[in-house]
Amino acid sequence: MKAFWEGLSARERLLFQVAGGLAAALLFSLVILRPFNEWQAAQNKALQRAEGLYEIVVEAAAFSGNKSIEDVGTGPIRNAVTATASSLGVELVFVNVRPDGAVEANAAPSQPTRLFQWLDILSRDHGVEITYADLVRDQSDQSLVRGRLILARKGAGRSQDRGGGR
Repeated sequence: MKAFWEGLSARERLLFQVAGGLAAALLFSLVILRPFNEWQAAQNKALQRAEGLYEIVVEAAAFSGNKSIEDVGTGPIRNAVTATASSLGVELVFVNVRPDGAVEANAAPSQPTRLFQWLDILSRDHGVEITYADLVRDQSDQSLVRGRLILARKGAGRSQDRGGGR
């Protein structure tokens, strides 16, 4: 190998050195920089999702509080869920009664204040609690929230699986 190198002219040696430097730069870019940039983009996306969820929680906190339940509804949860959602303009795209008596409901994209007002009315007037909630900002309009909820009477429906989270 040494004999080959010494047999090259100065211009050929320079050409090999430049080619080696370019190859090293390309390898560095593909092996180190690209994965790092992809990881950083994924972390930024996760941060944006977390900030969006935080904003949803802050908005929900405005509706929370220790309210006494004096006149708790005794009718079917499904009726209370659909009637109150309809009265507040919260569109439900899926409503299903689960075997444990709880109701699974998927809300279409709606204003966060309406969604939380709906949940507040369910809790205060009908004795319904949220056993599972997966709320996310809508992809097409970040001012709207859509969610998957499992709702049950207070103290009921806790022994069953509550579903998975994101």
